[in-house]
Amino acid sequence: MRNCHSYILLLTFFAFAFCSPQQIGRQNYRVRGTLMCGKMPAKDVKVKLIDDDFGPDPDDELDSGYTDANGFFELAGFTTERTTIDPHLKFYHDCNDGITVGVVYRRGHIYAKVCSF
Repeated sequence: MRNCHSYILLLTFFAFAFCSPQQIGRQNYRVRGTLMCGKMPAKDVKVKLIDDDFGPDPDDELDSGYTDANGFFELAGFTTERTTIDPHLKFYHDCNDGITVGVVYRRGHIYAKVCSF
């Protein structure tokens, strides 16, 4: 049994030894959508795509930008993690009520091509 564990450890070592750090755990995300404030497009709203990390590892900002005149945004980014990332969208907007808030949108894994909020 001990030899079996040695072989597994040896194979794991070789798998990591022959892969560059850029190939291990690189994860890409692209999100696009239209942000609405009621029935009107929310223009010039700051939007961030982040990877929410826990513990001592700080959150990774994958991309950020602003919505256009039609409320449209498109963000894309990547990070290198050994585990699955937890992507979030953050919107910074007051929806014309005078109180700017940071709204976090979270959908398990963000696969949506177009989302209306």
